[in-house]
Formats: sequence, structure tokens, C-alpha cells
Amino acid sequence: MSPARRSLHRGFNRGPGLNHMNEDHYSITAVSLGKRFGAFRVFNSVSFSVESGSSLAVTGPNGAGKSTLLEIAAGLQVPSSGEISFTRSGIPCTRPGLDRIGFASPRLGLYGELSPDETMDFICAGRSSRCRERARELLAVFGLDRPRHRPVSRFSSGMVQRLRLACALFHEPPLLFLDEPGSNLDADGRRALFSELERAGKRSLIIIATNDAEEAAFCAGSIRLD
Repeated sequence: MSPARRSLHRGFNRGPGLNHMNEDHYSITAVSLGKRFGAFRVFNSVSFSVESGSSLAVTGPNGAGKSTLLEIAAGLQVPSSGEISFTRSGIPCTRPGLDRIGFASPRLGLYGELSPDETMDFICAGRSSRCRERARELLAVFGLDRPRHRPVSRFSSGMVQRLRLACALFHEPPLLFLDEPGSNLDADGRRALFSELERAGKRSLIIIATNDAEEAAFCAGSIRLD
């Protein structure tokens, strides 16, 4: 099983709730973050701050570390230097649990033998009936209601991306981390994406790693990695 699949299997985009989590106001502050893999420096001295109801675009050339920085913010990697801290309703807190995070990335694997319906049933386990209703709504929003019984292994790359986004959004997470969310999407898929970003932007803290001008323009702030 790939690391991305293990992340999904152990509870990423899963958890108990929906409405109660969105009453919390979160902030993330990063100070002088750096990341190395052995002798290779990915980035150094990166600082930013973002809070609920706002959004941040992380831009830069390929290989600059956008995906890595997003994964550090989401708790999938640890920085080599610097500090990242969180507050919840103004009070310092530990990193929020995975049940409070929505995450989508081209590196996040889905189970090819499952259909969209089965995928949603899997990640909705233990959640409220409203979460299940929202999951079904998002399958329709992203145009996956008709092929909802088809195995994901038979999907195009754009259809897989639509399902990744539905998996990240259905529980209305207070923290939303999206890596190249528009990748492989056609015009209809992008319209659905931005509609859902507008909805999420009213309540969630959003960080988007992107080189897409429209996605970057959606965000209230931006940082560039070089």
C-alpha cells in the first residue's frame, strides 16, 4: 500500500463530525520554516500566517517545495527547521487532528477497486447522517453521480481528481489543504471546484499550493517559493 493510501486508510479526511467543528476559529502561523532531504535543501526561512475565513496561495516553480510545505501544514511531514503553531478560538493548541482536515493532492491515492459510492461509504464510517448526505451531494456537484457505481480504476485522471476533491470537502472541514486542486479538470470540473471553494471560504482556513493564476487569485494572500 502506498504512503498516500496509508494516509487515507488511517483516517485522513475521516472523523466524527461536521457542524460542531466549524464553530472553531483556527489560525496557523509559520516562522522561518525550512525543509531538507539529506543534503538537498527544498526551501528555507518561509513564514506565513492564515486564519479561518481566509486563504493563502503557495506559488513557485516546479520543485520549489509547494507540495512539501502544504504537507507540513497538514501534518504529513515535519519541518527541518523553524516553527509552525496553531490556535483554536484564540487559544494555542496542538496540531488539529486529521478529522478536522480536508486534504487533496495528486499524490493522494484512492482505492481503484472501489466505486465513488463505496469510497464515500468508507470515509463516512462513524459520521453523522448529514455527512453522508453531503457526500452524496458532492458526487452530484462533481458530476460523479452517474458513474457512482463504476470502479475508480476505470476513471480518467480528471474524474479521479473530482473524487479526491469530494473526499476532501464532504465533512466541511475547518482546515482545508489543496495541492493543485484544478489539475486535470475540464471546464465543468473547474466551475464545480470554484463554487465549492467559495462555499468553504466563508468558514474554513484554506491553503492552496498552485501555479494556476485563477486558483491563486481566489486566495486572499500568497507566498512564493523560489
